[in-house]
Amino acid sequence: MKKSVLILFLLMSFLAIGQSKNYSFKFENQSLNGVFNQLETTTSVTIRYAPIWVENQTITAEYQKQSLIDIVSDLIKDTDLNVFSLDDKTLIITKNNSLFDQLAESFFVEDKISPETQEIAHLNLQFNQQNDQSTSKKKSVKIGKQEQKKNRYWFTVKGQIRNSETNEPIGGVSISIPLIDKYYSSDLNGFYEIKLPQGSSEVILAQTGYRQLVQPFVIFNDGEHQILLDQMIQALDEVVVQGTKINQVNTSNTGTENINVEETKTVPLVLGERDVLKIAASLPGISSAGEGASGLNVRGGRPDQNLNLLDGGVIYNPTHFFGIFQALNPIAISDVTIYKGSVPSEYGGRLSSVFDISSKNASLEEVKGEVALGPITLNASIQAPIQKDKSSLLIGVRGAYSDWILKKLENEQLRDNKANFYDFIGKYYLKKDEKSDFSITTYLSKDQFNITRDSIFTYSNTMLSGNLTKQISPKKILKLNSSLSSYRHQIDYNGNAQNAFLQSYQLNQLSARLSIINYSKSNHQIQWGNTNTYYWIQPGMVKPKSSEDLTQHMALNKAHAIEGALYLSDVWDLNKKWQMSTALRWPYYLSLGPDTVYDYDPNLPKTSNTVIDSKTIEKNKIESSYTGPEIRWSARYLINEQSSLKMGVNNAYQYLHALSNSTTAAPYDSWKLSDRHLKPQQVQQATFGYALKSENNTYDLSLDFYYKRFEYLTDFKTGAKLGMNEQIETEIIQGNGRAYGVEFLIRKNEGNLNGWISYSYTRSFIQLDSKFLYERVNQGRFYPSNYDKPHDLSIVSNYKLSRRFSFSANISYQTGRPVTFPTGKYQLDGITYITYSDRNKYRIPNYFRIDLGFNVEGNHKINKPAHGFWNVSIYNILGKHNPYSVFFVNENGKIKAYQSSIFAQAIPSISYTLKF
Repeated sequence: MKKSVLILFLLMSFLAIGQSKNYSFKFENQSLNGVFNQLETTTSVTIRYAPIWVENQTITAEYQKQSLIDIVSDLIKDTDLNVFSLDDKTLIITKNNSLFDQLAESFFVEDKISPETQEIAHLNLQFNQQNDQSTSKKKSVKIGKQEQKKNRYWFTVKGQIRNSETNEPIGGVSISIPLIDKYYSSDLNGFYEIKLPQGSSEVILAQTGYRQLVQPFVIFNDGEHQILLDQMIQALDEVVVQGTKINQVNTSNTGTENINVEETKTVPLVLGERDVLKIAASLPGISSAGEGASGLNVRGGRPDQNLNLLDGGVIYNPTHFFGIFQALNPIAISDVTIYKGSVPSEYGGRLSSVFDISSKNASLEEVKGEVALGPITLNASIQAPIQKDKSSLLIGVRGAYSDWILKKLENEQLRDNKANFYDFIGKYYLKKDEKSDFSITTYLSKDQFNITRDSIFTYSNTMLSGNLTKQISPKKILKLNSSLSSYRHQIDYNGNAQNAFLQSYQLNQLSARLSIINYSKSNHQIQWGNTNTYYWIQPGMVKPKSSEDLTQHMALNKAHAIEGALYLSDVWDLNKKWQMSTALRWPYYLSLGPDTVYDYDPNLPKTSNTVIDSKTIEKNKIESSYTGPEIRWSARYLINEQSSLKMGVNNAYQYLHALSNSTTAAPYDSWKLSDRHLKPQQVQQATFGYALKSENNTYDLSLDFYYKRFEYLTDFKTGAKLGMNEQIETEIIQGNGRAYGVEFLIRKNEGNLNGWISYSYTRSFIQLDSKFLYERVNQGRFYPSNYDKPHDLSIVSNYKLSRRFSFSANISYQTGRPVTFPTGKYQLDGITYITYSDRNKYRIPNYFRIDLGFNVEGNHKINKPAHGFWNVSIYNILGKHNPYSVFFVNENGKIKAYQSSIFAQAIPSISYTLKF
């Protein structure tokens, strides 16, 4: 008996020793597949697994006297793999789920879920049902790895939603989970974070312009998954004109619009050119002063109060050809988001709006291209992967052969001139991994035209920007942007008396921005960061064109400044009804030397004769400084799932001023930095709105009321002398302004007839007062601004005859803008003098235009090597002489009025686009 017990004890000891056999290994940058092979060779234990599970995974680790199963468990701890010991000679690795040889302790225990664990954080309630769109369903995806002692019910799944064709992030995607009746949405960069119960669930993703996707999940643990959505454009199902894809009902942002450039190709515009800025002008609260005017007026603001960004870099003049065309290649641009109310906290420095323009990310999989040929322009772009599924390059070029069209214009000053332009965009895109993206964008545009036969005018934009987005933790995203922008214009004058010269102006800026976005468990989305910009401006330079010219060389002092801001924002879902967005932004501004600063007699107007002292500011020394808080607050109250009320208030500072002596913005306008004489512009805005969408998302409607109050708006004194004036502050006067209005938009998203109707009633006034009588305008009273056009109606529509053929139409009506009329004349010493009305007391005739278009899609065979699209359109089909301006000429003592029109007749055009 004693011998038997002793033998049994020895056998158990040997078995225990065998089971606890330990190993020591050291691995340096070895593939996981190679590590498993080494373990099998050394230990004679078979490890069963699928090699595809461990592709592209490398290991650096060291183990001292550890069991084999502990080593393998550590090697796969950061993966979705589990390990199970079948016997002494076999280890089995499984993906996601675990193998068990006994029941878990909690198998017969009812799972208790606390109310806290059941609570699901809402990022944004923005689910759009799209019953008429085709739906795709993908294979089930397993998330996380199963753990034996995991006693949880809710798990977090996060990742990014991207375009399956271009790999671009898709923001604002609606995410529905029918099993638990919960809704989420992706943020502006396509990132999402949802909570799902353990086991099987289906998630429905929907976004305008994309196929609705049903994605099944099997949830074992927390995990990540990238989701790809297919564009509806690939199937060529229908031609749909969309003005915006932002769900206005569920967001707390006020006054935000989004335009998909691809979806605007059917809209008939002048000379068949696809132009996202013209589409923007058909939305409520956005207008242009005229067909030949650069820039847009947003909610009664001036064009210089708009911040135009291309991939985060500033574009100072985004127009070509006297403002008739945009200066951005339409087939290289993805979409435009316009902020005219609630502006994100990372943007600042402008009072009225932000135009956030995004270029396309080139395909990571195959070479693609697009060519668009119109009456005066050729647009082309090509996309090519550099390293498949990792990096790619987009190149877009655009040129004009436009001289012939000038001969058709009624404006005599334009008819005898020549004009041409080109622009170039290049973008390198790198997808480093599932958590980070990097891109570099370069942009160049140049316009050249002759104002008179002896002079040539040019203006150009140059921009370089870099963007990095990185998910640095499950709930934290890092965004970095840096950019270099330059705007330049020049007059090349060919004199005939040795007086030829070159006169130029140049503005440069270098910017950097850092943002951190945090998604907290308590329904908060917090963003904080810092942005800084360094400006250096050459306000004017004249030099002889050749050594034979007698023109004197002259250069004004360069201006330098630093503008920056610290910001913090929070989007908080208080409950299912209320969402609140709050941002605190603290801008700061430093005007720097070297410079010469003049002090003027405070009891006299500023002139060169009232200077009482001058000071020299040394290089990099502070000449003046400004700072002050900006508060941006908005809230949304859900009445029900189809409607909501919104309100918001905000204020802003602008340290850069456009100096223009023309009625509307022009490409030869200059920009001046704030200093001790020129204070920053300021605005305070209040907004109240209502948003409604139909139950099936066929219709949506928005109604907004706003009021804005401006301070320190910049204008010129009567008879101001601007050319090469080193004391320009003597010609400037600053005043107050106010604007208010109502904006209405109704949109039909689906069906054979789709489009939108937009109406705005907008008033804009300015007050230029002074303690010196002769500097006052209209006796210091408020008067209509140059862009005050109360009524603005736009109708944009598309009617499908079939899947390939459609008609499009635009109708545009605007109140005529203000103008100053002569009211009388008198003679003094034989000279006739004219008296004028108060400034902008009268108006030019109202504007009315109808455009028609006919669109032909190529056949819908998806496997074709190329797809074509024809657009035939007639701009201003009624041939109306819509006035651009009205001016008066004294001819032999008689005052005669003349009207100038840019397009005074119907302009037919045909364009062809080929995609391959």
